[in-house]
Amino acid sequence: MQLLGRALHLLLLLGAFSADMVDGACDPKAAEIVGGTYSLLEDGTILIYDCPQGQYPYPTRFRVCDHGLQWRPMTDKNKRIVQQAVCQDVRCVRPLEFQNGLYEPLQHYYNVSQELRFTCYDGYTLRGPQIRTCLPSGKWSGEIAICDDGTGHCPDPGIPIGAHKDGMEYRSGSSVRYQCYRELSLIGSKERVCQNLGTWSGSEPECRSPFTFDSKEDISTKFLPSLTEVAVSASQGASANNRSDPLNIYFVLDSSQSFGTATVTKAKEVLVKLIEKISSYDLLPNYGIVTFATESRTVLSTVDPQSSNTVWVIEKLSSLSSDVHKLKPGTNIRKGFQSVYEMMVLQDLKEKQQGLNPTPVTSTVHHIIIVLTDGNYNMGGSPASAVQLMKELLNTGRPSPNSHDDYLDIYVFGHGHIVNTETINELASHKPNERHSFILKDLDELQEALEEKMGEDESLPICGFSLGPEAEDDIQKYPWFARVAINVRPSRTRIDMFFMGIRPAQKPLMKIEPIQ
Repeated sequence: MQLLGRALHLLLLLGAFSADMVDGACDPKAAEIVGGTYSLLEDGTILIYDCPQGQYPYPTRFRVCDHGLQWRPMTDKNKRIVQQAVCQDVRCVRPLEFQNGLYEPLQHYYNVSQELRFTCYDGYTLRGPQIRTCLPSGKWSGEIAICDDGTGHCPDPGIPIGAHKDGMEYRSGSSVRYQCYRELSLIGSKERVCQNLGTWSGSEPECRSPFTFDSKEDISTKFLPSLTEVAVSASQGASANNRSDPLNIYFVLDSSQSFGTATVTKAKEVLVKLIEKISSYDLLPNYGIVTFATESRTVLSTVDPQSSNTVWVIEKLSSLSSDVHKLKPGTNIRKGFQSVYEMMVLQDLKEKQQGLNPTPVTSTVHHIIIVLTDGNYNMGGSPASAVQLMKELLNTGRPSPNSHDDYLDIYVFGHGHIVNTETINELASHKPNERHSFILKDLDELQEALEEKMGEDESLPICGFSLGPEAEDDIQKYPWFARVAINVRPSRTRIDMFFMGIRPAQKPLMKIEPIQ
């Protein structure tokens, strides 16, 4: 899959997505797919295959017309020439390694609904599911199954299905590295380090087939809970006088020709739904909006006085032209991230001018960056360099007692005819027990997930919201504290507890029963 990404990058450099017409054209009839359909992109230099639900294009999803003469040959995973594309049934990949135990049945691949059963050797305990099922999406159900003897400083991190793992020591400071098999792409952390506290850095890795996408269930169970956790955490620092300070949310939207005008229009609708979802948390974040193609354009800055006005932000986003970058339709993802970094620097400068040191933007503000792109770029260099500038400004992404890793979250949604999964995974944050990168076949999946959650009326009042100087008592002024009153009587002891605010459902309060 890495070779595919590099090949696509070369195509972009050569102008495969250029608005200029190519002299001559390959005959699409000569590249038809058995059991499916095809569509041509822009000037006809790229052909995209599509198959019925439950199937995928083999051996590739796209073909390239070389110099208007002939379609580039197709090869399978063993580099053998394939004469004609065909729609094949979706299957799940097999485990390459499973340590300290056995799995069955042993097969080269698994059909939808087939199960894998895991058992451990004596002295090892199974962590994770004993049975995993091949899903219609081509993914396996559940999390990684692991056989662990519990002797390491960190627990055994396991091996994703379809991956190899380097590293067998789980002492503090030890690391493990993962590599996915051939055409599979890695989502999550390539390398994880055993921390002093006995946990692994980064996020759990997963190996994906090219035809595997995330569903609205994945968004509902992985993206929205993570976003909610960050939003609620940011709300702890809010006050009646300054509710919008603790949280900055930046939308970075790919408006290049490869992403497509129709996709940009749909992406705007999705982001409006996301703003409405965030407003249901009773939060007033400062919003920033950036679009990019050859150049980037800051539509809205987080330092704008109206940036926390939800209605105004939605109007600004909705009125955004989908072809604003039509004259310069290249793809420079780095420019998009650079614009976000410049917003942070500008806010830092303004706060320093106000005599604030350290500045809130670098010390107390939570930053959420939400990116919609296909992950392909043909200019500007790697966008990871701009992300690194943000991390240095905010003091995140490095081992330090004063690190602010929880103050920066980058979510990347990959969508398009041809998606560069490697770039998308590289740009997204990697945190334990969280997912920040998603590959979508259709943006409707994201929109439907947001609409369904909103329909459940899960409005989340601010937990620990302080009324500041307007507070009538200490409870309103310091709502993040609990008050415990113990009344001792001859017949019984009663414990009365009072909490101000509401905590997320996934983190229930500890219950203390009265002592009889």
